[in-house]
Amino acid sequence: MTLLVNSNTGIESQKLVEALKESLLNGVSVKIKLGGNSMWPFIKQDTEATIKKTEFKDLKIGDIIVFSSSKKLIAHRIIKLKKGINEIVTKGDNEFFCDKKIGLVFFHGKIIMLKTKTKTINLDSNFYRNFNFFLAKMTYVFTPFYRLIFKISIK
Repeated sequence: MTLLVNSNTGIESQKLVEALKESLLNGVSVKIKLGGNSMWPFIKQDTEATIKKTEFKDLKIGDIIVFSSSKKLIAHRIIKLKKGINEIVTKGDNEFFCDKKIGLVFFHGKIIMLKTKTKTINLDSNFYRNFNFFLAKMTYVFTPFYRLIFKISIK
């Protein structure tokens, strides 16, 4: 899921990414709107996300994190953690393949809250921690169904 800071191009987008990274490093939670469909149906376009800086050791499979990729920010679910070598493997729920391995230098924070027009979801609640773990473990089973439903729903 691409953060909407990427709707800007070039230097403006890079400045926004740097400002977000600096805020997170200073301990400030950042709210930002999400765009794209890679995390559909769990996260829909224009959902507001609260991002918090989180230590690598505190990450869990199923967490939705924000990381840099080609000078833009991406929000995807952790499907594998390699704590011994500080690597993260992520995947968009609506994507068939996982992303490239992410090193700590590209990881910025974890999404702790999602807000739509009708609901607010605390991703750190016990229910959503377990639910997100389940989604991460079942990601390759569910993706074909998400894709089929997505194609039907946009017609």
